[in-house]
Order: sequence, then C-alpha cells, then structure tokens
Amino acid sequence: MPEIKIGVDIDGTADVDPQVMQSLMSALMAAGHQVIILTGCSSKEPTQQDFDEKAQYLESIGQGDCWDEMVVFGDPPHKAKSKWVKKNGVDLLFENSASNAKLASKYCPVFVCWNSLTD
Repeated sequence: MPEIKIGVDIDGTADVDPQVMQSLMSALMAAGHQVIILTGCSSKEPTQQDFDEKAQYLESIGQGDCWDEMVVFGDPPHKAKSKWVKKNGVDLLFENSASNAKLASKYCPVFVCWNSLTD
C-alpha cells in the first residue's frame, strides 16, 4: 500500500481531544503513513521560536512522537496551507477552520472537527 500523507492542524483539532488524536496519529504512522502537522501562528512570518513552541505544546499534550513533519504558516494561514496541501500531495486533512477546510477541499478530503469549528 502506498504511503498516505495526512495533514493535522493543532489548535482546535489535534488538541481538542489529545488522547484520541494521539492514538489516531500513532496508528496512522504505525500503518506506514506520513503524519504532517500543518498549523498557523500569530506572526506574519513564522520563526524557529514559533516552530519550537508548537513542538513543545504537542509534547505537553502527549503528541510529541506521533508526527513526522511540521509546517508552521504565518498569519493568516488559509491560502498558504491549501497551497502547501496541493504542492505536497496531502491525501487527507484534519482541520477545524471552515476557511482552511474549504480551500483545502479542492485538493483532498477534509475531516472537520465540528465541536471546535471556527470561521
């Protein structure tokens, strides 16, 4: 089976139920798929500090070792995230932003975390 690329947002998605999402992401990795964290930050241009803070946050909620790669997008992340999804062949995205989901849905299926839906 070919590797599937799964994108996962953090805020309102990976952290809405950390134990469930950790289990899901770990299972996907164990099955040979690539889990990529795709998240935004509050600054216009992401820095190493933004990346480090996101990685530390994931570690603090028990998700430090259930992803392969992380991409941090500047604010606003909507168009940049969907372009990255298209360019890098993401096969499935977990998201809670309606704007991000709508744009990315042109390129892959999107599972929307309804109980934390934004925009």
